[in-house]
Amino acid sequence: MRGAERDGREAPGAEERPHRRRVVFFPSFEDLDEDLLKEREQLLLSSPFRMMDVLIKNVVRKRNQLLEEIRTLDEIRNMNHTEVADKNYTILKDVL
Repeated sequence: MRGAERDGREAPGAEERPHRRRVVFFPSFEDLDEDLLKEREQLLLSSPFRMMDVLIKNVVRKRNQLLEEIRTLDEIRNMNHTEVADKNYTILKDVL
């Protein structure tokens, strides 16, 4: 970071480099849902952050799948405390 940027002043030539002033907001995983992901995908099609956005989307999708599996195993565990359910629950908890 240059001195002018660090002090909050306009850096020389900043108006010629507007892409350096761009701020991209990435909400927390809890805030990401399918509608928001689709909207962000449309907004970031020409963005240099496109690949990062795709990776975040894939991570969120996988995380949601794992959380659903854990909820299912929690329900099974509450109904029937079998060794198989306990083992699967432990494996999934370790993955997260």
